Amino acid sequence: MSEQVGEFEHPEHESKSRGRWWIVLARDTVALGGASLEILEKTVRSVPRVPSLLLHLKRDVTKLFSQESQSIPYRFFNSHHVQDLSLIFIIVSVLVVLLGVFSGIYLKQVACGADGCSSLGWGAVFLAHIGSIFTTAGSVLAGWGVVAAWTYQAANRRLGVVDLFASEIASLCNVMATFDAGRQFVSLYAHLDEVTDQTRFVSEENYFTVFQGNASDLEVLDGKAVVHVTAFYTYMKSFRDTLRRFGRTHKGGDNPKDDSRHQALRNAMYCLFLSLESARKAIHLLVEFPPRRADHLAAILLTELVCFNFLDKEFADDFKHLRLDQRRADYAKEVGRLLNHIDRGKTEDWARARSLRDELSKRWNEIQIKAALTAEKA
Repeated sequence: MSEQVGEFEHPEHESKSRGRWWIVLARDTVALGGASLEILEKTVRSVPRVPSLLLHLKRDVTKLFSQESQSIPYRFFNSHHVQDLSLIFIIVSVLVVLLGVFSGIYLKQVACGADGCSSLGWGAVFLAHIGSIFTTAGSVLAGWGVVAAWTYQAANRRLGVVDLFASEIASLCNVMATFDAGRQFVSLYAHLDEVTDQTRFVSEENYFTVFQGNASDLEVLDGKAVVHVTAFYTYMKSFRDTLRRFGRTHKGGDNPKDDSRHQALRNAMYCLFLSLESARKAIHLLVEFPPRRADHLAAILLTELVCFNFLDKEFADDFKHLRLDQRRADYAKEVGRLLNHIDRGKTEDWARARSLRDELSKRWNEIQIKAALTAEKA
């Protein structure tokens, strides 16, 4: 007995493995296949590096193509929206592997007697336990399959909800950017005296079909995402309600500050600004593919910055101005970071974002110039 196991009791190897019980466990297990001690030590020492090896399996998201970014298998292991589900799958898979390891150790103890192990002993033990081996292995693999199927289906459903809300929010904001809604409202405000009292805003269409049909599915999203998504739809509905009120409001004075129509339009612009801000934060969390996210963020900011610039002037003597001024530093970081990301994007997937880059930079520079002039006057 001592001669057969003496190699593993060498003082040098014993000192290396003292206090590291997993090495002894793995060493005994790998010995079933006749692996050498050197191979064993290299294998065991690589265990702490498994997480880093798994990271290499993840593609750099900045180098993915659009089709790859929508792949459910890829997103299952890389999306932060389903991290809990992928963690469950990985833990169960590791437990299955460990069960196989301990089963091998058990069979070794049964096969090896006082005189050591022999191939004949292994064959006899295997044949004696072949029924229970396949029964146990089949049950374990069936259970693992159930967990794998459940986590994949749950991830697929959750990612579908994420894509639905992200698509509707981005589409509504892209429509506003296409028609340059922000500047149109600013122009309307400047020439409001020329608008007759008969002007009415009538819109009964349902633009929030995804939200109304899938509001109950918000529970599967991250808490922060739920807050921003809900805020976007709430402010957008308030914006439409305020426009209806504006259409029913008559001119109440010569001073735009006191005129009820100017006040109603300012309030509508403020609701629009808040909805765009919530949309931008929601897109940050919902959309993970960098080129697509940059495109959506740029489109949102084109309208949001116009609203911000307008409200910063109109609410100069209002308590809302302080709330607006607190956002200025955040815009500087957000716009600067977004422009840098667009400049670094070299693939065709960044083409849509690059088409908005110059206009976004121009509108942000207008705000900075205005702030600098205001500071000089002060």
